[in-house]
Amino acid sequence: MLSAGNGSDFHHRMSSSRWNTIYKMMHKRERLLFALAALMILAVLGSCTSWLGSATLRITYSLKNGIHHLENEIQSAEVDLGENSDWQEHRDNITGISRILFAFWVINPTTVDVTAQFYISTDETLTTAQQIENQATLILDGVSVPAQDSVYVAAQDSYQYFRNVDELADRLIDGRFHLYCISSAAPFEIEVPDSAAFLIEFTYAVDWEF
Repeated sequence: MLSAGNGSDFHHRMSSSRWNTIYKMMHKRERLLFALAALMILAVLGSCTSWLGSATLRITYSLKNGIHHLENEIQSAEVDLGENSDWQEHRDNITGISRILFAFWVINPTTVDVTAQFYISTDETLTTAQQIENQATLILDGVSVPAQDSVYVAAQDSYQYFRNVDELADRLIDGRFHLYCISSAAPFEIEVPDSAAFLIEFTYAVDWEF
């Protein structure tokens, strides 16, 4: 016959055993759920071998020749970013332009103060200041140059002269256009040596593989 003390001890052992069994079952279930979650993550990663991201491309493009409007003679400069190997490599993935700067000298050969203006166009046949004003897009304005003097605009200072930046960005993404320069009033004469250069920061899509 079991004494009261022995019965209590027996029930205690039975209770502990029951809780241990329940605990082990719960623990086993947690491990199973964790394993299933891990398998799901591995399955997702296994089916996805790349990740679409974004990167930045910075290039400097120097004009190959100068620009001028002298009496009735106009010379534009062709901008062809296809000559830049980095731009050429990423051109199909370009998503936008985050920064544009322009460094240049401007020479005023006339006896009056002038204000230099830069225009862009896909038409390289513009031959008068009026055609440039009417048919091209103004992208830089307000550069004052004293009579028979010259002014240098550093890249970091050029932002204040930009106009119609969206149009300029579109042309840069296309990669090719012509750049003209005239003064804002008659006789329109102005010169830009071939030391001028664009500094451009593109953004482009990148397919990161892993």
